[in-house]
Amino acid sequence: MNWRYKAWEREAEQSIYDSVIAGRKASQYVCDIITEVDKKCNHISYEDMPLPFDYVDSLFPNKNIKKLSILSLSRSKIKNIYQELYRRMGYGKKNLPFAVAGFYNIPSKSIVVANDCIKKEKLFLGKDGKLSVQGAMEIDEIMVHEMLHYCYFDEGMSNSSKVLEEEFSYGMSLEYLFKKNRTTEDIIDKYLPFFFSFLNIDVFVESLNNLNIKEKFFKVNNKNVIFNKKKFGLHKQSVELAIKQVLFDKVERFIEIYMENIQIQKLNNGEKSEEKSGRLGLIDF
Repeated sequence: MNWRYKAWEREAEQSIYDSVIAGRKASQYVCDIITEVDKKCNHISYEDMPLPFDYVDSLFPNKNIKKLSILSLSRSKIKNIYQELYRRMGYGKKNLPFAVAGFYNIPSKSIVVANDCIKKEKLFLGKDGKLSVQGAMEIDEIMVHEMLHYCYFDEGMSNSSKVLEEEFSYGMSLEYLFKKNRTTEDIIDKYLPFFFSFLNIDVFVESLNNLNIKEKFFKVNNKNVIFNKKKFGLHKQSVELAIKQVLFDKVERFIEIYMENIQIQKLNNGEKSEEKSGRLGLIDF
């Protein structure tokens, strides 16, 4: 019994070690890529597009945001980087079903954004019939989002989960969108991939049924809604409407909480503060 436990313990330790090594190699790969493309690709500086820099600087005036230089690549190039990143982390050759519009690389403190952004949000099915969503954000909005990631890690919040990290960047960028006269409906469209991950499946299925979408068109399997791929095009607009109906009240609450957080952040002049967390509003999504 003791030998078996130690054998299992050694396997667990080796698995953790392998994951750490894979993660380091993947991070080094991204750093190497950034070093390579840094000499060739376009850069976006404060002089090129001041508004997104000004906005993030108003929240975090001690981060020298206006001195950042942001790398600009095509979406296809960014997606290739991500696919190779997944491979090096041990996930095999993974064809990502979504578009990556930008990222922040922690080791090199580099921000990369796409120069050919998606103009309209998309709803589509994967090979397994699971629903995937893709938000529509413009270059300046992606810049704000990724610069907020930069501030998040610079504030020493890197031990939080990926979900909380994304929540911070989406939430703290809300005022920028409202300054561009975006509505709550616009924000749902732009943030759909983030909010969709909190979708309550039971409420979603109820909403689908209320829209007279026949159950034969979809099934629920292990808390996933699986759609009939052949018939999906006929009901696509109704599915999108069902998602937005389920999310609308939650998004309004999310906006209320984070607009308050933004004002607190400004009043504290960029200093760390105990902000009122939006996470409690997301738990029952």
